[in-house]
Amino acid sequence: MWYLAHLESPDLRVIGATLPGIPGIILGRNDRIAWGFTNMNANVQDLLVEKLVSGDPNSYVTPQGPQPFMVRNEIIHVRESNIIEFEVRETIHGPVISDASSRTAAAVNENHVVSLTWTALRKHDTTARPILHMNRARNWDEFVEALRWFKEPQQNVVYADVDGNIGYHAVGRIPVRGPTNTVRGTMPVPGWEGNYDWSGYIPFEELPHAFNPNDGTLATANQRTIDDSYPHFIARDWASPYRIRRIETLLAQTEKHSLSDMQRMQGDIRRVWPARDCISRSLPKLCCED
Repeated sequence: MWYLAHLESPDLRVIGATLPGIPGIILGRNDRIAWGFTNMNANVQDLLVEKLVSGDPNSYVTPQGPQPFMVRNEIIHVRESNIIEFEVRETIHGPVISDASSRTAAAVNENHVVSLTWTALRKHDTTARPILHMNRARNWDEFVEALRWFKEPQQNVVYADVDGNIGYHAVGRIPVRGPTNTVRGTMPVPGWEGNYDWSGYIPFEELPHAFNPNDGTLATANQRTIDDSYPHFIARDWASPYRIRRIETLLAQTEKHSLSDMQRMQGDIRRVWPARDCISRSLPKLCCED
């Protein structure tokens, strides 16, 4: 889905990947800095089972008492076909998704519905703003200031500049779930109880980040980027670390890398298989590289 573009004006020269219709480069470089993304795999969706008010199918139970559904009509214009019209019910948590089809409706009984709460459906999404400011950033401080406004989707952002600095910052709204919410988005939970509601988002300053680390390298490949000392919950389902371990192996091969080194890494075809990786850690004498 990426579209490669080169934008140039009297005060801007930036090149990289964007999406059709976006007036800026999402990941790329200008004449001072370069940056790239990988998905953080953060857990930012919860399914909630909502209990209908007895005798009133137009209302549902909340921790504050019964509330009516907010209702809106959606119209989808389909090319060379009929217009699709349907009604959407919304709760304090988000839209009712069990209305979408008979299959999803069958997942709950007639006294309940299922709603989706998702950071991408919340108000005040300012992600268009940082794209323009990232394009114009001249250094790490300006770049980080732009990232503050990045809300969706949750990303690992790596950075480098012509002065030799490198940096990493996680971005996006990541919900803070209470200590009693041990489910943490892994299964549907009762929406009427309240203890599964989010209490806000992880502050930007407390998201994982690094600048000019001592070992001189930074890389991401959708892997877990935090250790057990990190105070906030981000996700349970990180990508397998075999890709990042291969990247780290290639980076460690020399102290200073050239452009051709980077091209070789991008085209690297060796896959350190997860099974081999597990075996090598437990039985190192029985394993070898291809």
